[in-house]
Amino acid sequence: MLGSQIHSADLNGDGRTELIIGALQALAPDNRGRTGAVYVVYGSPQVQGATVDLRDAGASGLRITTIYGEDNLDCGGDSVRAFDINRDGMADLFIGSPEHTFMINGEMRNDAGDTKFIFGRREFLPEIIKLYDLPAGIRAFRLAGANGGLQGIAGGDEFSYRLAGGDIDGDGFVDYISNAMHGDGFNNGLVNAGEVYVFSGKKLSAKLGMLTDNPPPALEIQSAALTLNGQPVTQAGAGQGGLQITVNGAGFRADTEVLINGAAVISRIPDDPQLGATRRIVNLDENLSVRNTAGQLRVRVRNANPPAESNEVTAGALVGPEITSIKVKRKRSGLLILKIRGTRFEPGMTVTVTREDGQAVPISSTSFSSAEQIQVKIAASVAPPRSSVVRVRAVSTSGVQTNELVITLSK
Repeated sequence: MLGSQIHSADLNGDGRTELIIGALQALAPDNRGRTGAVYVVYGSPQVQGATVDLRDAGASGLRITTIYGEDNLDCGGDSVRAFDINRDGMADLFIGSPEHTFMINGEMRNDAGDTKFIFGRREFLPEIIKLYDLPAGIRAFRLAGANGGLQGIAGGDEFSYRLAGGDIDGDGFVDYISNAMHGDGFNNGLVNAGEVYVFSGKKLSAKLGMLTDNPPPALEIQSAALTLNGQPVTQAGAGQGGLQITVNGAGFRADTEVLINGAAVISRIPDDPQLGATRRIVNLDENLSVRNTAGQLRVRVRNANPPAESNEVTAGALVGPEITSIKVKRKRSGLLILKIRGTRFEPGMTVTVTREDGQAVPISSTSFSSAEQIQVKIAASVAPPRSSVVRVRAVSTSGVQTNELVITLSK
């Protein structure tokens, strides 16, 4: 049952995302039975388009770790998640085994279930990890389900059937969340009512001696450079190919997004694994709305969980048609006329006028007066009323857009 759970996270802090796959009935070596397993496929440029035979994972040429559960029918990998609970810049791997039976504090807990977790580390995990026989240098911690068949009302709790994470208490650390599907409620008073457990990421990490004294660097952009066909430029013509922005900084993660002029764009991590935490590359040919719009290129980056946003840096500017002002005139008949002034206007340009609610305003006619002026007429029957706010933009026949100007129709 490969793919019983699928997740992704950056376990080694190189800025690339690892693919984490559960297989709850996987057969373990050493006659251990169907312990279940988790496969970690490390992110690399070679992953895209690759076919991997997990029976012989090493033959793929990719870096893959197989983690086997402890005992037969544990359902190890029935749930898998990864969160950076100690805020060291590397996600920590959580493996749920909801059917695990174990001995703890002198009592047997049948089907109590547990979570095993391994903190993130810069080095790759070994190719094979047996949770029943850990290799040297690997520490796995366990959160044990409270009640087995002998302690509960009707069977074990099946703790860690599903896992989640989030900053519940607002301290900036991701907290670990697990259910107990067959937990019997407060004081075991409700048969199979189910329970949810929330573990403070900060306190749990501190208790296990894994709370770092050196948190990862704050998210920031140190530079953002525009190039045209590989050559540095400070400005370039909007709409042309071969434009790229290289963003350098600190605190970048696998979930780091690049924003240009406030909108998220497609970005890529360099092939060099050493640059994953410090560099992103934005190919404007993959981001046509940015490439085809004249104006400054204002760059930010942001992380999702925990949320963070960087400073803003201007990478350069794209030169093209630009709207500088709009004069509004309304005839007694109600006909609305917009005299749009700017630079580099071209014959054949179309103009869009959009209401605040996103509805397009129908345009009766567009007249190209000169490279500095375009006139638009809007019929009285569809003209927005006075005090309406509209957004105006012009687009050339080649798809190059002007900036968007927001105006209030005072007339």
